[in-house]
Amino acid sequence: MVGEAPEARRINGGQAMGGTVTLENQRATTCQKSCRFYGIIIRMFYGDHRPPHFHAVYGSDEITVDILTGEIEGRFSRRALLLVLEWMDAHRNDLLENWNRLENDVALERIEPLP
Repeated sequence: MVGEAPEARRINGGQAMGGTVTLENQRATTCQKSCRFYGIIIRMFYGDHRPPHFHAVYGSDEITVDILTGEIEGRFSRRALLLVLEWMDAHRNDLLENWNRLENDVALERIEPLP
């Protein structure tokens, strides 16, 4: 479901809001961009929580998408959301491989954008 996720972690100035700066917080705020298409940026964060997921940003909107279930948290335009879901369906295995790379502190592989 698309909607605001009040419990979602927000990042501000390189640290988790309301928290102290720790190595874990710093790792969680270090992201790698794995793809960009139609103005949508796909990101994954080192040290991020399970389940496997990615973040998609389009303008000022952001969603988090569970790679296994497709569950969505956040707010996105319908058009951009449909593009992200189409891309995710085509690259689910690549996304899971990148999630495993992040858990092992290995750089992400680039994932092809939508044509």
